[in-house]
Amino acid sequence: MRPSAFVTGLCLSLIHACYATPLSERSDLATTTEAVAVTLPFNTTYVFSVAIGLGQPPSTLTQKPITIPGGVVVPEPILNGTVSGPAFNGTIISGLATPAQYENQTLQVATIDLYGVSSDGYPFRIHETGVGSISAQITRIEIDIGDGDKYKKLRDGFIMATVNAAADRKSASVMGYLVQNQRI
Repeated sequence: MRPSAFVTGLCLSLIHACYATPLSERSDLATTTEAVAVTLPFNTTYVFSVAIGLGQPPSTLTQKPITIPGGVVVPEPILNGTVSGPAFNGTIISGLATPAQYENQTLQVATIDLYGVSSDGYPFRIHETGVGSISAQITRIEIDIGDGDKYKKLRDGFIMATVNAAADRKSASVMGYLVQNQRI
């Protein structure tokens, strides 16, 4: 069984994000990824997309970011957004992104918290953490929403996502995928 296009893209994006070098320029990886047939122990299912509007950090933080060992943190307010997809729809009311930037801003550890209301009236919280470059990250999403069985897979599941920030840093998009063991 060959990996899905999402998983292949996810792996290639992670390699690119970690090495900040296109795969085509890393001949050692470019030659091996096509030659190896991999049987993955899990399936991925698209569950939702998120579009968020980012505000500007306070000028005091952009002029002098919060210093941490090996890097800086510049909090970015999340002003609004939407969640849409087959598993979940809703409106984002607020949130905060606190990316830690390391290695001369070539590596970013993202932490994002979003708050909102689902289309059927349940308040929700999304907590997202991951790693990548300044413009794109691979993350894990945890969701707190609702009771009962409707959102059980989202609450209990392992959700991986890709995060892409717009060049102007005024918006970002997220694609979420539920990862499930093939034996289940």
